[in-house]
Amino acid sequence: MTICLLLSFGLVMAGCRRATPPRAPQTSPPLATPTRRPVPSPVAPATEIRIPDSATGVILPDQRVPAGGSVAYRLSALAGQRLSVAVNPFSVESLSAIALEVTGPGSAAVLQPRTPGVAAWEGELPASQTYRLTVTNEGPATGFALHVQIPRRINFVPGPIAAKVNGVVVPPVGNVFLLTARAGQVLTATVRSDGDLVWLGLVGEDGQPLVRSHMGQATFAGTLPIGGDYTLDVVVLQEPAPPTVPYTLTLEMTD
Repeated sequence: MTICLLLSFGLVMAGCRRATPPRAPQTSPPLATPTRRPVPSPVAPATEIRIPDSATGVILPDQRVPAGGSVAYRLSALAGQRLSVAVNPFSVESLSAIALEVTGPGSAAVLQPRTPGVAAWEGELPASQTYRLTVTNEGPATGFALHVQIPRRINFVPGPIAAKVNGVVVPPVGNVFLLTARAGQVLTATVRSDGDLVWLGLVGEDGQPLVRSHMGQATFAGTLPIGGDYTLDVVVLQEPAPPTVPYTLTLEMTD
């Protein structure tokens, strides 16, 4: 056994070794596993629906939805407006396979969920925004026509002529108006157009017609049986019809 003596000036005598502490093995840090984020499903592009300023609705003819697929549309509207949408397939066999879904931005507000066989919706819009209309098909490819209406509300003012509207009918789409009345009030509605091509239709809030548009009447005068909203249609049913038909609608309301 060798004894090592340290001299006063700090040298180690020959034959002695300085002990080297063992080194800890070096290990590499574990590699971080990348987190996979879910890939959002692609959103189908939507066709914009525009209703002319002089009209209240539009028909998109010759639309097509593939087998097992969908087509989407977008429509800007205001809070409180009443929207009516209907999908009319060209084949009767497709009626049970077509569905209409109505949603707000980002599918956050579902006004009507997707249900095969339910291809129409009507209701009051909750907010001023862009709405998405999606037509899905669980059957063979088919064509369809899309009908969209946003009736315009008529506000009455004091005077002999309570309201006057100058508009244009773009056949086969008619214009639809809403007016609020009390039971027992007397309404006189008259529409004038070149060639007397424009006719009226009037339906109460209970769904009962006071005059049907196909009757060929341009004037209605009568006592309103119930209170609430009445729907007034302005249509051109003659065929062939001009591309556009200007008209003037006047309304008088008395108690």
